[in-house]
Amino acid sequence: MNIHLRKMNHNDLEKVMNWRMKPEVTQFMYTDPVLNMEIQEKWYEQIKKKGDKYWILVCDNVDIGVIILLNIDTEKKICGWAHYIGELQYRGKKIMPLIEYNIYDYVFDILNLEKLTCEFVEENQRAFDIHLKCGSKVEEKLYDNVLKNGIKYDVVRVAITKNDWKEIKENHQYEKITIE
Repeated sequence: MNIHLRKMNHNDLEKVMNWRMKPEVTQFMYTDPVLNMEIQEKWYEQIKKKGDKYWILVCDNVDIGVIILLNIDTEKKICGWAHYIGELQYRGKKIMPLIEYNIYDYVFDILNLEKLTCEFVEENQRAFDIHLKCGSKVEEKLYDNVLKNGIKYDVVRVAITKNDWKEIKENHQYEKITIE
């Protein structure tokens, strides 16, 4: 598989909007968005001002998902990240560990940060398993942190440090991907 991350641009908005509204995607998000292009345009303008990094995950020349670095704090040397695969047929293809390792390299080597965090609803067992397999550790559990459709969900926060990644990286071989 040929995988790379390209910067999200205005032409991606409709596709990303449609992915964000898929029940298979939103089941693990903090919200169940009902979007239109006007809302999506406003969202895009907001994220451009914030300084977060949004990429489209491309596999064999097919746009399949979104990778995000958010709340990048160069003083505290920390940021968070999030991701989803919107093209459901690409789930379970072992793409995310490759992305995770390359995001670690980007955050620690390119951005020179010291810590990377990720939060997800506890029911997202697939995310939990991948993050732990790739070296993240559970940092905390936030009880009743998300309210969706009248149901409260717990959130798990995992993290990996630059030092931990250095140790783990020595024992892992993985393909390097291009990140714009």
